[in-house]
Amino acid sequence: MYSVKNIGVCEFLWDKLRLEVIEKEKNQFMKNLITIIKIAKYEKDLQLSACNAIGILIYSQISFNDFDFSGLDLSNANFYGG
Repeated sequence: MYSVKNIGVCEFLWDKLRLEVIEKEKNQFMKNLITIIKIAKYEKDLQLSACNAIGILIYSQISFNDFDFSGLDLSNANFYGG
């Protein structure tokens, strides 16, 4: 068994691992928000959730250029910054 003697290496590896986990979780969270938006087209009870999801994605600077918003009531969506 080996041990890393340089604490800087351990910190670097820990930070890299932490950032990779955060990035995976962030990507999954973004996919979940997009899924809510898509489902809200057919499930009207999710319209407000879809508006909130859109606001979060806009704040995160996600592009909606190719996204079809037909069937959504976006009157409560926050487009600030988008």
